[in-house]
Amino acid sequence: QMVQNPPSPMTNNHAIDATNTTTTTNGGYLVVSFERASLSQTGGGHFSPIAAYHPQTDSVLVLDVARFKYSPYWVSLADLY
Repeated sequence: QMVQNPPSPMTNNHAIDATNTTTTTNGGYLVVSFERASLSQTGGGHFSPIAAYHPQTDSVLVLDVARFKYSPYWVSLADLY
């Protein structure tokens, strides 16, 4: 299922549901669009896939596509969304 226009504003529950669905089933992908500055990174708008969700910390593993600059990192859903 492709969600191009998530609810606006996206709720934390919707983000958790989307993350759980795509990281626990085969064939699903979750790609997020975010502003790097909101994560104290250099650059502007950016797209990267999400590889995992850690419910205990409410965090996701971002596989940054700019691997030369940023290795994979964990970020809280609150900071990402």
